[in-house]
Amino acid sequence: MPISFEPAGDDVVWRQTFDHPAVYLDIFAIREISKSAELTQRFAQSIKSSGGTWMFGPPTVAEFARFSDDKHSTEADELLTAVLPNIYLAHPEAQKGWDEGSFEEDADRPLPAADERNMDFFARKFAQTEDAAQALQGLFAMLHEHRDKMTGVLDEVADRFIQTVEENRNDDAFRAAAKAARPDGIRSRLKIISGALMREWILDLNSPIDRNDAMDFSHAVNAMNYCDLIMLDAGWERRVNTLRQSIADSGIPMTVAQCFSLRQEGMERFLTTLENWPTS
Repeated sequence: MPISFEPAGDDVVWRQTFDHPAVYLDIFAIREISKSAELTQRFAQSIKSSGGTWMFGPPTVAEFARFSDDKHSTEADELLTAVLPNIYLAHPEAQKGWDEGSFEEDADRPLPAADERNMDFFARKFAQTEDAAQALQGLFAMLHEHRDKMTGVLDEVADRFIQTVEENRNDDAFRAAAKAARPDGIRSRLKIISGALMREWILDLNSPIDRNDAMDFSHAVNAMNYCDLIMLDAGWERRVNTLRQSIADSGIPMTVAQCFSLRQEGMERFLTTLENWPTS
């Protein structure tokens, strides 16, 4: 069971297991599925029947604070309830593996670190309710209530990333290294993934980058590194597919997520792939 709470005297012990197929949904994908009762039921059923996990983290939830209409948070919470207990609350940053390189013969992906702080919070709620669904109820809505504060935090994070990209792409040596970089099995997985997804911005000094791009980048890197199936927008799907082809051409034993977007009936292809896992 991916997530569980167990009373232990006066305390509560929480556990999470990262079971495959692991999936990630971008903001638009959560909204697309959660607004449809049919898609909600289909997604929840396919996750549970496959024994898989829906991975998400605080930044994904926090971005719902950008919507003025709270119905999107309410629908997302209903989707979360339908999928429980097959979820994994991940730490928002990939803390491990940045400098770990050389794949040798091990193509297995790393496991995401758990978001211990928030899991401790939900464990305390479980101590009051003794029901996991009630403990996690209103997760998306809770952050929406503090939307002004949350949007400010998100904007600060995005602006720091944009500044980093601007500094790097104006560095001739950095830009030359980015142009020459290929998947090599020496750099760490995270460096290969983040470098590839950032490559267009670095090589094209005029390539626009905004706050949405910055947040999408952080989601895409972790999702691609840890998960099996992910839904992003069309631009990111193209970047992910380009990297997947580069990895295949290089011959290194590196497995990354298969990416879908809404284009070309992507939602149907995503759900069908999940339903047919692992034969698809």
